Amino acid sequence: MKVEETNLEAMRAKKAAIKLGYYRDNFIDFIVPDVKKRDFIMHRGYWSRSEVFRGAIRAFVEKGGRQILSLGCGLDTLPFWTLEHWPEEKDLKFFECDLLCVVKHKIEVVQKSEAFVGKLKELSGDLKVETAKIESLRYALFEGDLNKTAFLTEAFTKAGIDPSKPTLIISECVFVYLHPETIPQLRTILRDFF
Repeated sequence: MKVEETNLEAMRAKKAAIKLGYYRDNFIDFIVPDVKKRDFIMHRGYWSRSEVFRGAIRAFVEKGGRQILSLGCGLDTLPFWTLEHWPEEKDLKFFECDLLCVVKHKIEVVQKSEAFVGKLKELSGDLKVETAKIESLRYALFEGDLNKTAFLTEAFTKAGIDPSKPTLIISECVFVYLHPETIPQLRTILRDFF
């Protein structure tokens, strides 16, 4: 299985947990049409991971945080959950960054459903969807290969990330896919950018 395909398997596992009532996600059906049965320990694992990330976002937003960056976002629905839960926070923006093939796949998934596009416009403001990026007032999806750190600062800047704002950086299960020598470089870039 290719690295890029692991996110679809993860989303199927999340959907299986959601369908059994472990937690709610109003966007999963747009992303994953089918679901496979999983072992209960997988459901509990995805529920706990969901609670950790949602809890971190909740604490960040409640303390005034207004910029979130997800590295290696995959097909995750966390930005949509975030925008849905704080619709009044018009200056809250969620940025997602991943490999070009993943970004294009997510854009295809979004564009497949008029209902999804409509909901995203409602949550995020004017929506500009291109081949390899989505831009709006409250949401952005853009290409960034974390193993090619020389291009990340430019990608962050082009996406509109404001380095002066406190930023919550999420990287769920992404570092295991990076080359070992890349991790210190990535840490330096993030420290210098923010």
